Amino acid sequence: MTMQLEPGIAIFVRRLQDAIKSLGKPITPTERRTWLAVRGKEFPFPPFEDLEITNTFIVMPGREIPVRVFRPKAAVGKAIPLIMYFHGGGFVAGDLDTHDAITALLSRHANAAVISVHYRRAPENPYPAGIDDCDAATRWATNNAAALCIDPAKLVLAGDSAGGAFAASLAIRCRDRGFPNVLRQLLLYPVLDNDFDRPSYLRGADPFLLRDTMRYYISAYVQGDVDLDNPDAIPMRVKSTDGLAPAYILVADHDPLRDEAFVYAEKLAKGGVPVRIKEWPGTIHGFIRAQELSGVSRQALDDLAAYLEEAFSGDQA
Repeated sequence: MTMQLEPGIAIFVRRLQDAIKSLGKPITPTERRTWLAVRGKEFPFPPFEDLEITNTFIVMPGREIPVRVFRPKAAVGKAIPLIMYFHGGGFVAGDLDTHDAITALLSRHANAAVISVHYRRAPENPYPAGIDDCDAATRWATNNAAALCIDPAKLVLAGDSAGGAFAASLAIRCRDRGFPNVLRQLLLYPVLDNDFDRPSYLRGADPFLLRDTMRYYISAYVQGDVDLDNPDAIPMRVKSTDGLAPAYILVADHDPLRDEAFVYAEKLAKGGVPVRIKEWPGTIHGFIRAQELSGVSRQALDDLAAYLEEAFSGDQA
């Protein structure tokens, strides 16, 4: 496995390093959120005029869940596939704005509605607050399919990093209770385990996501007496993967989370779950947002879109 960055990713890294160098090392939750917000501002999504974008809230007992709905204008009034998207940020940072560059691109490239969910974040709101919000938003969307002009039979659970953990855990929840039916799970460099001694962690090849950073994120999320053998909190702990939705797992070769993605893919496959795992050379955690600079980032997005197109057309298992 090469340890050199793809040229566009190398530029991406330098730009991010320049953008955050005045911030210092993030320690507090607020500082970590500021750091990720800077990344979002440095690489915003182009103002696609062919997308309709709507902000709204899902009203729940004692709280509201902010969501942002993306859909191609050409599909307004048509029941189209739905991608529920859960943003990354280590369970602590990230919001709707930091991930517009991803959610807008997914909607446009997959010709699908994307509902981006801003869940309650740790450490103020540890497990199960975040996964419960993602679950509630998904049930809200499928229960209101007609009003939202979506096809509930073409539901994809998607997320990057911590959001990938939510997508994986929610796929398990949906299987276990029998609804809603999940067509696919789309896991982008997901957090799937709490084993920090895998070789990809010990290499420390990612310039931003470090082993100690992930220790902090996991401990912020699973506080107190949480059962770490519960796949609702740690997806890797799922005992049987039989009956889970087919999965696409995107992997960055410099990512400390790289190895656990392959272990999870093997676990899915052993349970009979169709899984496609793609590792992209010369990349880092979060590289999909480097669209304007990186050829490999654009190729990865095209591959995701092709996978979803096949799934929505029924051409793949």
